[in-house]
Amino acid sequence: MSAPVITDADVTERAALAGAGDDHHFVAVTAGEWRGWYGAVSRPVAVRAAKLASLLTGHSVDDHAGILAKLTPHAVDSVDSWAIGALDCAVWDLHAKHTNLPVAALLTGQAPAAVDLYASWLNLDLHRPYATRDMVELARQGWLFTKWALRRPFNRPDTAAQDLATAVTQVAAIVGQPAAFDALFTWNNDLLRRFRSWVDLAALRWLEDPLAATDATGYRTFTRRLPIAVGERLSLDMDPADVLGFGPAALTLDVVGCGGLTRAIGLAERAHRAGILTYPHGRSFVAGVHLAAAMPHAVRAVEYQLPWMPRRQRLLAHDWTPDSGRLPAPGEPGLGADPRSL
Repeated sequence: MSAPVITDADVTERAALAGAGDDHHFVAVTAGEWRGWYGAVSRPVAVRAAKLASLLTGHSVDDHAGILAKLTPHAVDSVDSWAIGALDCAVWDLHAKHTNLPVAALLTGQAPAAVDLYASWLNLDLHRPYATRDMVELARQGWLFTKWALRRPFNRPDTAAQDLATAVTQVAAIVGQPAAFDALFTWNNDLLRRFRSWVDLAALRWLEDPLAATDATGYRTFTRRLPIAVGERLSLDMDPADVLGFGPAALTLDVVGCGGLTRAIGLAERAHRAGILTYPHGRSFVAGVHLAAAMPHAVRAVEYQLPWMPRRQRLLAHDWTPDSGRLPAPGEPGLGADPRSL
């Protein structure tokens, strides 16, 4: 059965199902009677995807490399990269539905594997009285590990490094294993250097994105001293060597933001050859699950973001609720990002 040719691509929205401030736009790609979806994405991404959509017309739904090659020259910023990634994932969904297979089975030609998840709760204030209770409860749910926010405390510059290191030790003790922490690009080189002298590395799985994404020198210096995770902002207009060259402890790429599944396959494999495992960013959870299911040798676990992912679930027709911190191997045709009917 020959693959159908793409005839149309557009965007739609499900604002009525979304929470306040949540993304609610979906990208759709059509080939004859078949329709592929990806979402939800932000309005700026949807607008950019709509402008690029006509470039897909006439391509076979299995021409993933050709489509990416045609779209990539139009990526001048991260919004373009997200838009191209959303279109790419919608085409994969369309291709998989046509072949009656899950996307994970098409990505590498191997039987999909079950997927481990790790939980992040970045808006939980670790200093509030209820935080310990919530951390203990989350740790009991079977996740591979947990991740918490570790923002730079601007009101305590003299003791910031020691305070942050103490927080790492305390959280690891509460959850019963080393934890990952996201610095959310709020640190500087001086704080990172002082933190290194205080932190108990046995309590730290990794420190994610401590410096500005453009601080190549800082990352190159500190990845030799600390387990640092990077890659969330990797996009089509960036050279992946600038990220993988640091020798990070983990690659936390966003599968859609980096340009889509077609590019993410190569990036995860390239990282694996360099001895770096990939842990896809949770904003593109559904695409990340298929990447992990297709490449268990290279992709260790996918981020499940609290409280956002349960809210995003309201927009999706497919149920992505984890069971004891895992998801079974994808088995239904397609990607599983179709919008729920209104």
